Amino acid sequence: MNDPTSIAAVSLIFTVISIVVPLAGAVVAATFIRRRGRNARLAMAGCLVAALGPLVLSLVVAVASDALYRDFGVAATVGAQLMVGATFSLTGLGLVLAGALAAPVASMPPVSPLAAGEGEPAFMPPVAGAATTA
Repeated sequence: MNDPTSIAAVSLIFTVISIVVPLAGAVVAATFIRRRGRNARLAMAGCLVAALGPLVLSLVVAVASDALYRDFGVAATVGAQLMVGATFSLTGLGLVLAGALAAPVASMPPVSPLAAGEGEPAFMPPVAGAATTA
């Protein structure tokens, strides 16, 4: 299992999974925005932040890893990558938990335009230019 190709393939599979799963969570949270409001928005933001972590790390590794390894050493570069990844993951998890555990906001009940049992609107704003009867 020390073949570089198989190691790269496994790394790519895990990276794709760690991007796709939070994106799927963001889609699910987006479907609940009308019913859950702020809570679903927090969960969706958390999923999007969690999906950005592996994406950013993959781009940094693909573009600048050789220069970072040469300038700062392997240990410092890997440590910085782990800190960045953990920051994105923990921030995303915190937002998802905030959305899941926050008290739901009570929505306003729908108001009927007709007064109860009268058949006429409860309030009709005056129409501009209309004649008034007194």
